[in-house]
Amino acid sequence: MVGSLRMFVEVEPSSAARHLPERRMNAVEARLEANREANRDEIDLVFGAPDDHPDLASVRSFVESRLGFAHEPVCRSDLSGGVLYQECLARLRWGERDVLPPVAFLPRLEALGLMRWFDRLVVSRTIDGLRADPGAVYGCNVAAASAVVDDAWLAIFRRLEREPSVAARLVVEITETGPLNPVAGRSFVNRFRQAGCRIAIDDFGVGFSALNNLVVGNPDIVKLDRSVLSMIKRNAIGRYQFRRLIAFAHEGARHVVVEGVENEIDRQIIVDAGVAWAQGIRFTWRPPAAA
Repeated sequence: MVGSLRMFVEVEPSSAARHLPERRMNAVEARLEANREANRDEIDLVFGAPDDHPDLASVRSFVESRLGFAHEPVCRSDLSGGVLYQECLARLRWGERDVLPPVAFLPRLEALGLMRWFDRLVVSRTIDGLRADPGAVYGCNVAAASAVVDDAWLAIFRRLEREPSVAARLVVEITETGPLNPVAGRSFVNRFRQAGCRIAIDDFGVGFSALNNLVVGNPDIVKLDRSVLSMIKRNAIGRYQFRRLIAFAHEGARHVVVEGVENEIDRQIIVDAGVAWAQGIRFTWRPPAAA
């Protein structure tokens, strides 16, 4: 079955650039990129240039002091108003008003060998947020390479075990950037499950997500990568592949989510395909208020 999923990896880019919300997001990303370029020297002072060896304690201190989250809801695709949870998207505050998205700093942290430390920090801060808001349900990402039980992770597991009401509101999303170790990765995931957390496979249909799905075994949530929406827009074969991928996701997971839902056309596609949950700017973008 895993081999058969390779057909879902190569898809055409989204055509949603014709729509106003996407243009608005592109403008924001362009501004952020201009700001990143303008402050490149200052960023290098913190993280170091690719060939540098910065002080890791200083890097950790900087990240700890600047880490924040953008919250993106996973919503009912039929607009009935339900929210499954809100994904906590890591950002670093930069200056008074700007933020650095993950693409600007995660490669640096990975090169410095700090990804496992960063993932633990994100999970810990997410738990802090759940404790502060008893009504919140949050999800956060953990890279497959970070999914190894060590003393620092054990402290987090014990914290969750002491607070089952918090653990029940935490969704741990395993990303597709690397393969989960069949032994260590499964042990890691099981510790979260034993504490009462839910497990999601992120970006299903690309990268190592199919393999990670097998290691996890019946995840609570499968999140289909945003690129799969382009399948149904290509031709009849693409529509068939799209429905096969959705059917496969439903076989093992209680909830299936499609990411990258940008507009009403995307939303209607996944409703017609029988997918109950959606995430993307269709559910978060709001037009400017009238003057």
